[in-house]
Amino acid sequence: MTIYLTIFTIITFFYIITIISLSKTKKENQLPSPIALQLVVNQMSDSYIVLGKNNNITDFNETFTKTFNIDSNNLKNMNLKTFLKEIQTSDSDIEKILEFSKKVKKENKPINFEHTFGGLQKTFQIEVTPIALNKDIIGVLFLFKDITQHIKYTTELEEHKKNLTEKLENTYVETIQTIQYTVEAKDLYTRGHSNRVSEYSILIGEKLGLSDDDISRLRIGGLFHDVGKIGIPDSILQKSGKLTDDEYSEIKQHPIIGAKILSNSSIFKEIIPIVKYHHERFDGKGYPEGLKGENIPYLARITAVADAYDAMTSRRVYRDSLPVDKVITEIEKNKGTQFDPEIAEVFLNILKNKIYNSNNKT
Repeated sequence: MTIYLTIFTIITFFYIITIISLSKTKKENQLPSPIALQLVVNQMSDSYIVLGKNNNITDFNETFTKTFNIDSNNLKNMNLKTFLKEIQTSDSDIEKILEFSKKVKKENKPINFEHTFGGLQKTFQIEVTPIALNKDIIGVLFLFKDITQHIKYTTELEEHKKNLTEKLENTYVETIQTIQYTVEAKDLYTRGHSNRVSEYSILIGEKLGLSDDDISRLRIGGLFHDVGKIGIPDSILQKSGKLTDDEYSEIKQHPIIGAKILSNSSIFKEIIPIVKYHHERFDGKGYPEGLKGENIPYLARITAVADAYDAMTSRRVYRDSLPVDKVITEIEKNKGTQFDPEIAEVFLNILKNKIYNSNNKT
């Protein structure tokens, strides 16, 4: 139980005792605080008021009068709405607070309202609890907690967190670029390949209506999809002739090598599926695990189409680049076998409608 709930319980107890006493003396509509209780509550750093019938203020502590700079003689039996107008509360906040007071029988989450004191804006959190006697609510206790400094601290903390996140992201991107350049330095014919795969993947993702987070994963995953080639010998990567079966088997290890490299850092966790499975085929005849259909991670299926397109339209050591119209035909032919048919169709529409012109490759 929080300190505030404890205080609420104490106040409620004293009011019950007071009401019993009042019923004997036939005094009505008054809820005076016992002296002992008043000594306790006046030491509170937070303000409180008690509302009786018709939302009239029947009790309050000294902190309340000091906080809102209002004469205690004027406050007694003042209506809550009148008080809020007296301290120049906005109409929207008055409506919000009055509505809040009507729901005291229900479980209410605290609400906030802002108030300006001589040009200084403060934010208060209001909590309410009913004062009941024999299951009848005879009053409502309002606790006003000044949370201005807390909000200021929280805002500064969020700003600090945002700055740290931006610095981390910048370092993240710089790390990606460094490794990317290292990989591409091994094979001049594939220079710029990762950037283009990243760009094509983003185009497909945007056309599919993916979230910003998924678009970001496609961007980074495209840049890193071939990072595992750093572990493949140059003699194989740069070979101008046909690869032997053993050499091709070694090439097929680069998705696994890439996934292992990235698994050493948690910040790369969400792009590992792209790196590891971008050479899987929709018909299950790809590598490294022979995954089939929807068992292949969705973002990896997108990167697979983008990677194949750039591979076919780029000059390689063993062949010249293929014309775009021929590449379109190849993608059409391999929908549902090599490529996810839905994703392939989306990319074909992009190409056919010239949303992306292959001549803009960097």
